[in-house]
Amino acid sequence: MIAAKKFEGVIGGKLVTFSKGDTITKDQAEEMGLQGKPGLAKKEAKKSGS
Repeated sequence: MIAAKKFEGVIGGKLVTFSKGDTITKDQAEEMGLQGKPGLAKKEAKKSGS
Protein backbone atom coordinates (compact mmCIF):
# COMPACT_ATOMS: atom_id res chain seq x y z
CA MET A 1 0.00 0.00 0.00
CA ILE A 2 1.00 3.61 -0.47
CA ALA A 3 0.27 6.36 2.06
CA ALA A 4 -2.27 8.78 0.54
CA LYS A 5 -1.44 11.54 3.04
CA LYS A 6 0.70 12.14 6.11
CA PHE A 7 -0.53 10.26 9.16
CA GLU A 8 0.66 8.49 12.29
CA GLY A 9 0.04 4.90 13.25
CA VAL A 10 1.06 2.53 16.01
CA ILE A 11 3.15 -0.47 14.97
CA GLY A 12 4.60 -2.81 17.57
CA GLY A 13 3.71 -0.37 20.34
CA LYS A 14 5.66 2.48 18.71
CA LEU A 15 4.29 5.59 17.02
CA VAL A 16 5.32 5.68 13.35
CA THR A 17 4.80 8.62 10.98
CA PHE A 18 4.08 7.96 7.31
CA SER A 19 4.38 10.69 4.68
CA LYS A 20 2.46 10.86 1.41
CA GLY A 21 3.91 8.31 -1.01
CA ASP A 22 5.55 6.11 1.65
CA THR A 23 5.25 2.36 1.16
CA ILE A 24 3.30 0.46 3.81
CA THR A 25 3.73 -3.30 4.04
CA LYS A 26 0.75 -5.63 4.26
CA ASP A 27 1.69 -6.53 7.85
CA GLN A 28 1.91 -2.86 8.88
CA ALA A 29 -1.44 -2.10 7.25
CA GLU A 30 -3.14 -5.00 9.04
CA GLU A 31 -1.67 -4.01 12.42
CA MET A 32 -2.90 -0.41 12.03
CA GLY A 33 -6.28 -1.50 10.65
CA LEU A 34 -5.97 0.49 7.42
CA GLN A 35 -8.44 -1.70 5.53
CA GLY A 36 -11.29 0.31 7.08
CA LYS A 37 -9.62 3.68 6.37
CA PRO A 38 -9.26 4.09 2.60
CA GLY A 39 -8.44 7.82 2.88
CA LEU A 40 -5.11 7.10 4.57
CA ALA A 41 -3.65 4.56 2.16
CA LYS A 42 -4.34 3.17 -1.27
CA LYS A 43 -3.38 -0.11 -2.87
CA GLU A 44 -0.46 0.04 -5.25
CA ALA A 45 -1.27 -0.07 -8.93
CA LYS A 46 -0.37 -3.41 -10.41
CA LYS A 47 2.74 -3.20 -12.52
CA SER A 48 2.44 -4.57 -16.03
CA GLY A 49 4.65 -7.61 -16.51
CA SER A 50 7.15 -8.20 -19.32
